[in-house]
Amino acid sequence: MAEMELEMNKKVGSEYAAIIESGQELEPLFGAFHTGIKNLGNTCYIGSILQSLFSLPYFREKFQQPAEYDANCHENFWKQFQRVGHALCSGDYAQPIIAKGWTLYAELCWKKSISDSSGNSVPQGAEQEGISPGLFKSIVSKGHADFQTNQQQDAVEFLLHLLDVIKKEAKKGNREDASSSFAFEIEERVQFGNSVQYKNNIELMLGLPVDETDIQNLAEVKG
Repeated sequence: MAEMELEMNKKVGSEYAAIIESGQELEPLFGAFHTGIKNLGNTCYIGSILQSLFSLPYFREKFQQPAEYDANCHENFWKQFQRVGHALCSGDYAQPIIAKGWTLYAELCWKKSISDSSGNSVPQGAEQEGISPGLFKSIVSKGHADFQTNQQQDAVEFLLHLLDVIKKEAKKGNREDASSSFAFEIEERVQFGNSVQYKNNIELMLGLPVDETDIQNLAEVKG
């Protein structure tokens, strides 16, 4: 088992290094709209979708205010969704972990330092606290066989599931349906000989095929 885990870590590490362009010195970001989301096992698909949603002005406007806490807030979808939105937008959890107690001696041990949102000097390699989506995940994945686990799942499938939960919770609580902001209409045309039929469908997602001839780094993708 240990050998399998080491091999898996090695593989994941090499793939991750390729994604983040290993060898390049990247500058960490702190403050509002720069909050990271912790990975619970292999739940990076959840973090990707939440970061994407709260990059949209509509979701920031609707859900970035701090939620009021009560005895049942851990079971309330809207309060947990708003809790995530506020955490991602406020920057309260996007501060360098080692900013407190940072000393001149420690700073001299680093080749480079930067400043956080308060002007404090922090090392180039400093990490932020970030947030954990645990409570939110437990609510939104309740009753779903795949998303209840901490294993890797498809990000688009999770987005569609989340939008469906938002729609149901909005109808239940007589609230504005935020999922409708993704809705668009597609006209479908079907022809049989000289007969033509048209049908309009409401969709939330549009899949776009990618031709291999359009991929600029095809060798890296196949490698």
